[in-house]
Amino acid sequence: LRLSGNANVDIDKFQFSTFYGGSDSTWSPSKTTYIYYDNFTVLRGLRVTGLKGTECEIFLSGIYDPSRKVCCANACGSCGGTGCGRLHGGGSQCCTGRISTSGEVCDSSSSSPCYFGSFV
Repeated sequence: LRLSGNANVDIDKFQFSTFYGGSDSTWSPSKTTYIYYDNFTVLRGLRVTGLKGTECEIFLSGIYDPSRKVCCANACGSCGGTGCGRLHGGGSQCCTGRISTSGEVCDSSSSSPCYFGSFV
């Protein structure tokens, strides 16, 4: 495992699994196979939390902040917090305060960034 970028990441290993399908050995490959994984990006912030978290992160492809009820753009890598305006996507897509006052309410026809109801 070779990490680049931020040395403060709390990841020390990855586990990958491949599945060829089927429910018995006839689906297995006939010879040894290899797979090469490359170009992973590890982003902080993904944490599906309740129905709004599921709607935001799964259906709207965003990152949910449950304390602010805001769905930031997935490109941000994180939702809100110090320095959110410097994240990829900028303040309008990554800062919870700006998103909550944008008027873009999350519903089935919206996309991230948006907010779920009143900003509390």
